[in-house]
Amino acid sequence: MKESLRKAANISKMFLVFIFLTAVFYLGMNWIDQHLVHVHRYENPGNGAIKVTRYYGNVHTGDMGTGFDSISQRVLEFLRDGE
Repeated sequence: MKESLRKAANISKMFLVFIFLTAVFYLGMNWIDQHLVHVHRYENPGNGAIKVTRYYGNVHTGDMGTGFDSISQRVLEFLRDGE
């Protein structure tokens, strides 16, 4: 009888600790979410921004161009990057 009461007490303690830790996690996630609501994620970068371009031989790839002359070059680049 005493052992079954002891088991029930231990199970209830574990359940309460689980409920407490779940509540702490939930409140922490809500706090982080409320903090990040006011952060603008898509701001223009400051003075330290650089424009990234690539050169393949004599071909310059800017914002829109791919810089590939043929489909075989595109396939080789695709395989080289492992995508």
